[in-house]
Amino acid sequence: MGVGGAGLDQPGRRMGAAFAIAWGVGALGLAVFASIPEPPSGTVRGKRLPPWGEIRRHPAFFHYLAAAGVWNFSVFLAGPFFNVHLVRNLGADARTVGLLSMVSALTALIGQWVFGRWSDRIGAARGMWRAGMFIPLLPWAWLLVRSPWHVIPINVLSGFLWAGFELCNLNTLLLLSPTEIRPRYAALYNLVVGISSAFGAAIGGWIAMAWGFYPLFALSGFGRAMAIGVYRWKVLRHLAEEDPRGQRVQERTGRSSSPPGEEMDR
Repeated sequence: MGVGGAGLDQPGRRMGAAFAIAWGVGALGLAVFASIPEPPSGTVRGKRLPPWGEIRRHPAFFHYLAAAGVWNFSVFLAGPFFNVHLVRNLGADARTVGLLSMVSALTALIGQWVFGRWSDRIGAARGMWRAGMFIPLLPWAWLLVRSPWHVIPINVLSGFLWAGFELCNLNTLLLLSPTEIRPRYAALYNLVVGISSAFGAAIGGWIAMAWGFYPLFALSGFGRAMAIGVYRWKVLRHLAEEDPRGQRVQERTGRSSSPPGEEMDR
């Protein structure tokens, strides 16, 4: 990202070289990904997506789905416009944007390691809560930014928290979805995420044009806080009531999220 930003900041051949390098690395990654063997899938009968009645019989997943919709709507309400604000109002160039993005990428490596250990110790659902409870602070912190370099501490925290949140979010989705029809539940989750993200970005653009970026960042933080509150008081509570010792994790993912001989910490 830092190299790409430096290339885009230069006219002519350097800009073309930056796009060529990005295309080449992407093509190489796609080729490597395509070589991964795919395990055979079982035969699943019935509808492609879970019916509404079945979703309502799983209250933890139902509230998880609702929280995911509000969360992604709020994230994409402001997410596409941080860099626009950075360039238009704070005077950052492409090189600065690339370097600031590199900060997030580097701290994400630490976040993956830290939250990976926490997820094994306390469970993915609790790990997701611990990361998500601080993420609403990120757009609010942008209200205090007056220089491009003020973004550095925000991106340090952002890379760390988002890496942990996404890691635990994936494992939580596996935990909440029935093993035999997990692809359907994952498809429904991605459908909700895609629709809410699209509407969030569209409405965010309208708000930015009408009232500017600062109200947008404030609303995004409130929406994220609301979503993570629903997750904390609905999803985690249902998980604790249904199976406080973590057998549900072991049944659906093939292993317990707690170390051997230790209870799942709820």
